[in-house]
Amino acid sequence: GKAISKDNQALWKPGDLLIYSEGAGPSYVAIYLGNGQLIHALSPKYDTLIQDVNYYERWDTATHLIGVRRIFK
Repeated sequence: GKAISKDNQALWKPGDLLIYSEGAGPSYVAIYLGNGQLIHALSPKYDTLIQDVNYYERWDTATHLIGVRRIFK
């Protein structure tokens, strides 16, 4: 997909992929829904959740957004 600035949320569109890392490389992907929200399957225990895009960085300070990719135009 096409790289979108991870630092400019105003450029993100619903359907963009948000890529997070806990260290050396990508470790988790979520789908951007718009209005600062993402949808993801956190774990079988929690099922599918809608949360704000800063959720991981608050929950686990070792996790950071490392990229945003657009697959669909």
